Amino acid sequence: METGAWSYYADSPLLADVWAQTRSKPLMRLLARVMDLVAMAREVDQPRLDSASDEAGVGVSVVRTARGLLMHHVRLAEARVAEYVIVAPTEWNFHAEGAFTQGLKGLLEQDKTRLLQLAHIEVLSLDPCVAYEVEIHDA
Repeated sequence: METGAWSYYADSPLLADVWAQTRSKPLMRLLARVMDLVAMAREVDQPRLDSASDEAGVGVSVVRTARGLLMHHVRLAEARVAEYVIVAPTEWNFHAEGAFTQGLKGLLEQDKTRLLQLAHIEVLSLDPCVAYEVEIHDA
């Protein structure tokens, strides 16, 4: 599932037009991030942080980032952190069924150098701040 800026502007006529012309997911992600920056600069965009607590000592927050939704869950016990869980956009983007896998699925490319380049572009379009390594194994 796409969880970054592209999903925030999924109903945009501009993005729909660019998608129809290019079918390029990396371009869509980049363009959506630019749209998100413009919205933030104009201060017309949606709230970036939501939080909730249904019981004392427990909190949940969801932060809308350029890479996707960042979720935190904390539980306190006796004034100490007893449990802290983070679900980062990276976990969605690079899940076995996530956007990275879906972006490369069905790709037909015989040139290994070009295939490696396409994989790098896909990674960087999803999550440019994560160290990674791409390996290509012949089928």
